[in-house]
Amino acid sequence: MVVGFAIQYALAIVAHGQPGSDGAAPLFSSFNAAHFLPNYLEQGFIKRALIGTLFTPWSGAAQAVAVIGFNIAVLVTLAVFIARILAVCSPQIDRSGRVLLAVLWIGAPAGVINLGYDFGRLDHVNFILLGMSLVALHLRARIWPIALVCICTITALLVHEAYLFYGVALLMAVALVGVDSPAFYRRLERSAWIGLSAVLTLLVLWRWGRYEAGRAAFVASLDGAVEPSHNVLHVWFRSLPENLAYVGARLSQGLFTTAELGLCVGLLIAMFALLIAIYRANDRRLDLAALAPLGVLPLFALGVDYARWTALFWLAIVTIITHGVATGRFQRLLDARVNVGLAVVIGASLLLGPIGTVHLFPLARAALGAD
Repeated sequence: MVVGFAIQYALAIVAHGQPGSDGAAPLFSSFNAAHFLPNYLEQGFIKRALIGTLFTPWSGAAQAVAVIGFNIAVLVTLAVFIARILAVCSPQIDRSGRVLLAVLWIGAPAGVINLGYDFGRLDHVNFILLGMSLVALHLRARIWPIALVCICTITALLVHEAYLFYGVALLMAVALVGVDSPAFYRRLERSAWIGLSAVLTLLVLWRWGRYEAGRAAFVASLDGAVEPSHNVLHVWFRSLPENLAYVGARLSQGLFTTAELGLCVGLLIAMFALLIAIYRANDRRLDLAALAPLGVLPLFALGVDYARWTALFWLAIVTIITHGVATGRFQRLLDARVNVGLAVVIGASLLLGPIGTVHLFPLARAALGAD
């Protein structure tokens, strides 16, 4: 994570000068920093303003310090959680499997290095909520664990609604597949509660969580913290049809080269192929949990953060693999030689740097002098 952050910081200095010089919090990209400005107290109930509300007791430099400290704490929490999960999984599989699983999380461009590179992303908060939910799904009590999962689901959607595509889809699939209850109706009940909590939250956001005050009033309420032409405002104010049209227009304008799009598709196929191979190596048929990562794919039509969506797809894939190991569904990954070979290839790909947010591999692009 520290390496990823250092790369982001260095690239920001090369491209724009000292981070924070454009009005963002120091150490932040201005795009990510802007997401901590809206809050329920000043702008009313709008989407993605839950986290910003936590920082209303502070203002100015004190608020910037609080936000930075919060995001450092989030990254540390994620690091501890991943380390703990790897420790739990370690006795379940052989040594080569342990090496591959660790590389999938730590030594891959779309793994933890990208968490540091994309410092301050609201997705990181939701990753913690997703991890808490997966743990809660396997607690023995009947009522309060699923209630906790529903609370986490509602909270995550209020943090950022993209959680629907990688978090809710994955949780519903895992709950329905189940590993701790032979009763199908029980598994269906769990999945239905998660889906219901998500649908109701999204309906509330759709009805009341939009920026109804209008662009000018909203910009004024931010008190100059975000320039009226800043890209983040376009993202906040675009409707679903406008998002679809925007993505189509940007693709037709050549935002991504044919080679980059081909690489993106190739990465997605390779990731999913790895998951299929692990299912087959454990003599298991593909189930809803295996298909859950496909829920990320609609994001490619809703936004141009293609590297970010690819990283989310990777996260979903590795989460399903890790969940299978932790619960005993996967007693091995692949053949030992294949595990080691993949670990070497994936580890070597880390030389390309983090996978990025919009364009793939920004460090490699910078080294090649790409725009």
